[in-house]
Amino acid sequence: MMADLRRRGKLNLTNWWGGMLLGAGGFQLYDGLIQHKMMRIHQVRYVDNILLYDFVWNLVGALLLISGIALTKSIVRRRDS
Repeated sequence: MMADLRRRGKLNLTNWWGGMLLGAGGFQLYDGLIQHKMMRIHQVRYVDNILLYDFVWNLVGALLLISGIALTKSIVRRRDS
């Protein structure tokens, strides 16, 4: 699909990066909150004090998600003006 969009000159890399960051951040937050904490399927690291690892894991996920939202919103704003 990307090759076809690029061939037709319709590929928007900002929109692509926004979608990638949204997906990665959303998955990381789901993994950290649902699978690590609620379901206790697995942990980020198997150490005694897991709190720092969980905090950093979820913080990075939130930052990825926020970055993706900002990029996709900038596309919508540019399209509307």
